[in-house]
Amino acid sequence: MAGSKAGNYKAWLDTIAKQLYFNSYTISLSRLGHAGCRPSGVGAAASPATVEYTFDATNQFPHPFLTTHPHFRTAVDPQLRTLPCVLVLHDTWPGGFDAARWYGGGLALAAMDAAVNAATEHHHRPLSQYQPGQGLPPSHTEVHGNTADDVARLAVLASPLKAMFRPLPCLPPMAILGLSRPGFLRSSPLCHHTFAQEATVVRQLLDLLQIPHLSIFAVGTGAQVALHLMDQLPGRVHRSVLVNPLLQRPSQLKLAVMRLGTSIYLRTQLSSWVSYYKYGHNHKPLAVFPPPTYPLFGVGLSPLEAAVIDAAWYHKEHQERLQSLLQSEGVCYSFGHWRYPGIRSDLIKMQNLPASANWPQVQSPLLCLTTHDPPLMSPSCPSIEALSQLFPCAPIEHQTIATTTFPHFPLQDVSKAAIDFLLRDPDCMASLRPHSDPT
Repeated sequence: MAGSKAGNYKAWLDTIAKQLYFNSYTISLSRLGHAGCRPSGVGAAASPATVEYTFDATNQFPHPFLTTHPHFRTAVDPQLRTLPCVLVLHDTWPGGFDAARWYGGGLALAAMDAAVNAATEHHHRPLSQYQPGQGLPPSHTEVHGNTADDVARLAVLASPLKAMFRPLPCLPPMAILGLSRPGFLRSSPLCHHTFAQEATVVRQLLDLLQIPHLSIFAVGTGAQVALHLMDQLPGRVHRSVLVNPLLQRPSQLKLAVMRLGTSIYLRTQLSSWVSYYKYGHNHKPLAVFPPPTYPLFGVGLSPLEAAVIDAAWYHKEHQERLQSLLQSEGVCYSFGHWRYPGIRSDLIKMQNLPASANWPQVQSPLLCLTTHDPPLMSPSCPSIEALSQLFPCAPIEHQTIATTTFPHFPLQDVSKAAIDFLLRDPDCMASLRPHSDPT
């Protein structure tokens, strides 16, 4: 029995190792520009620094979110640069491109839900209001009569809804960019442990990928990187979502607990064993979350149209993707010793944070999300009044999301709130909205 468990654990670990290797790209930066370190020794040359990243469109986000097969590509599709980009910055723990990709998977599902909802609103208008070239085939605008009109509307509704994970005709996708922050997995560690220097690394990656504008989704300590990045890229960051953000130095108790866990839990294989028994061995299925309801569904829709929409929300593929994503969370907690340099660097940076600080240079809209995690391990988000003092020049919103799936991160609710906030950007996200009604 023990040998069987050890064999299963070894096979699980081998699968995770393939997932961590086959689902990311690496790019080299100059060591001088990367970490502000000059070569040591006479005649020493600056060695390149590596940044590990992942880049996908929301409508083509893979299922499962990490595969065990090589992708045989050395670079991302250049067309991704033309899409509205969301940069995902992960927390200290879990940390790595896989954690960023896991958050990105939730954002992709939420973006597709928003696309389906927008497509429903777009196609619900009477056909007499459409003109050729506005998202409907010209043949549909020639249909007259109530019966034919209902059939045509139903066909237009069902087509994008049944293909919710393929590009929708009236809503282009978004691009999700995630990376392993310095010191995590295959990203080189920093020479100087500061969040400002880490933001410089991210800025260089954005410049090399030729991404002119972006929005940010940051979790925990990733919020500090996001704030410094907004300072270094004035006018290029449209909106930012900060989840359980670290905005000031943690208490000495929290730092002591994290140091103890780093020394015992992460520098060994203990984190992988715990992840295996928690997520990869005899785990119970997570509950299927009911789809959100919208008042639109009960206004002016025939029973047949409502049935199509309900069937689309409960589409088997959609539910399987959500379940698979939630049950794959354990990947992000494996191989703690590969993430140890980044976690140790974060502990040093947290220790050096000021007890309080404000960010008058941050002027883009912010959404701060707080989940009901254990207070000892998650940073406490200040009140809206305190946030207004921290960011005196930025429009701020604050939401609290109950963690009904504890100890699991409320990925679905957080992703929906984030996408709803990002879609309100009139500049970066204008192309994601359907055409307005003709006057």
